[in-house]
Amino acid sequence: METYYVGETQATATVNDANADVLWQELTAKTLIGAKRAATGAQEFQGTTLHLGVVVAPGDFVRIAVKRADPLNMNHRPVWQDISEED
Repeated sequence: METYYVGETQATATVNDANADVLWQELTAKTLIGAKRAATGAQEFQGTTLHLGVVVAPGDFVRIAVKRADPLNMNHRPVWQDISEED
């Protein structure tokens, strides 16, 4: 069973951005789909981007999915996109 983590940033920031200050929070989920649902439910602010990740080493996270917000259109309903760091 994989342990998933969610990070929330401003719509235009990335988790690698020095100014992003991403705080990764552990999710209670058994599957990737469940982790995406839990992350969406745990979103604290409207118009932020959610990053889903796993730990590969203590303190080292790898992003596996992202749900990007549109900073100009708050009515936009973003969807999850699976990603790989090689892209």
